[in-house]
Amino acid sequence: MRLSFDIDAVISGKSRLTDAQAIELYRDAPLHDLGQWALATSQRLHPYDYRTYVIDRNINYTNICTAKCTFCAFRRDHEDADSYTLSFETIAEKIRELIAIGGTQILMQGGMNDRLPIEWYEELLRYVRTNFPTIHINALSPP
Repeated sequence: MRLSFDIDAVISGKSRLTDAQAIELYRDAPLHDLGQWALATSQRLHPYDYRTYVIDRNINYTNICTAKCTFCAFRRDHEDADSYTLSFETIAEKIRELIAIGGTQILMQGGMNDRLPIEWYEELLRYVRTNFPTIHINALSPP
């Protein structure tokens, strides 16, 4: 494949991709070439003999949220037909599915449900830690 720019300069770190060049790669470059270029860039940036990655899963424990952020299409009110708060067992099943594929980390993410007291969250974290001691937990709520 012939590119309209010098990909070697990008791989070596002498220049950065422009938006137009990135689109050209996305539209026209063969997947194998992209992989080779990415590997070369990775080896330049991180010249070690190993790479690491994490298999994780976002678990949205509830979509009920009182924040009403204007940008959010995820949130629901308590009375909405499709609102939910997952049971601990449902959350555990999601963690078991993750572990079955080699996962090691969960991201607990959900709405600001005013009917869930702080004790619910504390109990959930204790439950996960007790039943899945090797899983790393990250927890987020909307701003």
